[in-house]
Amino acid sequence: MPQHQCCYLLLFLSLCIAHVAGKCVFTFTETTGAIICRNITAEDYVAELFASRATIINSPLDTSAKISIDIADSLLPVIDDWIFLPLDDQFSSVSCLKIVNSSVSNIVAKNLSKLSMVEVLDLSWNNLLDYKFLNKMRRLRILYLSHSNFTADSYLFAYLQRVQTRFEMIDLSHSNLQEFELSRNSVRNVDLSFNANLSQIRLNFSSFYGALFFNLSGNSGIDIKLAASRNLFCLSIDMSNSSKSLNSLQGERIYIAQEIRLTNSNLGGLDEDLFKFHSIMSLKCSGRISIDLSSSNLSRISPNYFSRHTLNVLNLSFNSLSALTGSVFSKADIFHLDLSHSSIISIESGVFQYFVAGFLDLSANLIASLDGVFDHVESIKRLDISNNPLETLDGDTFRNCPDLEYLNIANVFLKTLPENPFSTIPALRSLTISLGENMRADLISNIYTTELTLVNSTLGKLSAGQFAGFYKLRKLTFSQSTASEIDELAFQGLFSLKRIINLNQLGQYGIKLFQSLTSLEQLDLSNQDIKKLSTELADLLSLKKLNLSMNSISSLDVDAFGAMKRLEVLSLAHNELSVLNVGVFRQLALMTHLYLNNNQLQQLPAGIFAALDSLILLDLSHNDLLRSKPHLVFGVSMPKLTFLYLQGNQIGHEYGQGDNVLRRNELNLIANHIGLEYVDINANDWRCPTLIDVLLMFRNRNISYHPTSPDYLSTNINGVSCG
Repeated sequence: MPQHQCCYLLLFLSLCIAHVAGKCVFTFTETTGAIICRNITAEDYVAELFASRATIINSPLDTSAKISIDIADSLLPVIDDWIFLPLDDQFSSVSCLKIVNSSVSNIVAKNLSKLSMVEVLDLSWNNLLDYKFLNKMRRLRILYLSHSNFTADSYLFAYLQRVQTRFEMIDLSHSNLQEFELSRNSVRNVDLSFNANLSQIRLNFSSFYGALFFNLSGNSGIDIKLAASRNLFCLSIDMSNSSKSLNSLQGERIYIAQEIRLTNSNLGGLDEDLFKFHSIMSLKCSGRISIDLSSSNLSRISPNYFSRHTLNVLNLSFNSLSALTGSVFSKADIFHLDLSHSSIISIESGVFQYFVAGFLDLSANLIASLDGVFDHVESIKRLDISNNPLETLDGDTFRNCPDLEYLNIANVFLKTLPENPFSTIPALRSLTISLGENMRADLISNIYTTELTLVNSTLGKLSAGQFAGFYKLRKLTFSQSTASEIDELAFQGLFSLKRIINLNQLGQYGIKLFQSLTSLEQLDLSNQDIKKLSTELADLLSLKKLNLSMNSISSLDVDAFGAMKRLEVLSLAHNELSVLNVGVFRQLALMTHLYLNNNQLQQLPAGIFAALDSLILLDLSHNDLLRSKPHLVFGVSMPKLTFLYLQGNQIGHEYGQGDNVLRRNELNLIANHIGLEYVDINANDWRCPTLIDVLLMFRNRNISYHPTSPDYLSTNINGVSCG
């Protein structure tokens, strides 16, 4: 065998980290290993592992690595030691075992000593009758047994009563359970959802104050029986998709620890006859609980129902409330109240009297007027009234909301707007709004606002001083908004602006519009049909991120980036650059990320990256760098360079001509960068003998080279194509 072919074989065997067999995929690193198989028999599985044994043995897999076995949609009636027999020496333990929908009826425990370290076990959709094998799994934390048929003598429930470990999760959903019992505080989350025959849950330990969560959704008629004790039980419960009465929780010493969910239930209305709200709350369990009543066919809430209550989250979205009346939320303190998508037409003025909220969401309703709604609130910090058919806003609508920091009025197309309707909100920091063609941005100015988002706005002409009054504005976003014309001084006065996003139409002044924005830190000019970059942006001294991708830039002035000494990220990707002038990056000593991919660069001049001492990522992929010499381009030190992308060029073509050791050694200059951790050199017309030398060089320096898009369909070494 020729020497280079032998080296090729050895390299392939020693460095391969992924292998695809007929019905299985094996993936291994130094610390983890995964076996994934579908539609397989025990005989097939063993045969494929034996066939891949050499590859796996010579992989980076350490003997202490965590192994994961994932098998599904197969025919495996008996699980025995065949599951790891072909690689017995390599598998010290299995940490995750998933055998799903594979007709498993028996697991032989005495032959599965390696399963003692299993932490995650998934045996859903099988036919198991005996669970004594669980005694072997002393580190088990997560157990999935959904879609199973349990019998009284299956040992599962005896196991749960005696197990000494504490489970994070047990999933017994979609099964045939009739009763469920816990005698020890051994589980954090129990999923008993959609057990049609489940009628009783017994908790036979004295008390529980932890975060025990029961998922009982899709069930009805379940009684929760507690141990004979006067202590209370603090639980969280999901009773969604259920016809179970809320009153069944009352009088049982059961209190909500964190949350209760009743989504997709047919509640109809909320009143004291249906459910005494205070009966499930105890300060011994939690100061604030969350209640989810979304999509529960609610059409009415009795007056004062949530009055004076303190909650974390109350979700009443996607109901049919129509009208909010009385003092339903009077003096309530709710961190997040969601009333969105609930067909609300009107809100009486006393509904939010002395109301305190971190976030009130009234979006996507049918509210036509807000007159008096917020006149007597105590405090609201975030308010969303977007997507409502409001026609006007009174100048005093928010005068009693001095704490309001975030206001969203997007897709509310007001016919009239009073001058400065938000000037009475001193705390307002973020405003999202839709403006009509006859509305100017200076009509909504607030000297305290730092973020302004214009959504679905037809702005007409942005004239000079359009944003006057937004003295503290730091972020300006145009979301699906257009302007017919932009004056050269439209952004004049935005002394604090640091980010401008999605301004899709620059107009006749082009990028000159931004020359006065000396505080800008981020500027996205992608997809603007820019053909040339001179010095229009050179004076943006504060700029940290500049995106010029997806344009038609064919040339850069040597002073294009002028005095941008703070620039950290520069993207020139997907342009038409064929030449870079030496010195174009000379001022960018703080730049960490440079994207030059998908251009037409054939040759890079010596020293082009000489000043980039902070560069971490350099992307030169998908150019045509056939004529570039690595010793000229990378001969300068970039001490922090960590990620280098060179794929999709023709670098390897030149090094395949003859056996020029000098030429190959030129590539050493890439590997000699002391911080380099990853390089992608795929799709470069490599000759296999040359590629072997290059990859060995990277491996010896602990530089990863597995390609982002590996090519396994052609001749390759670890996914790097060669010929």
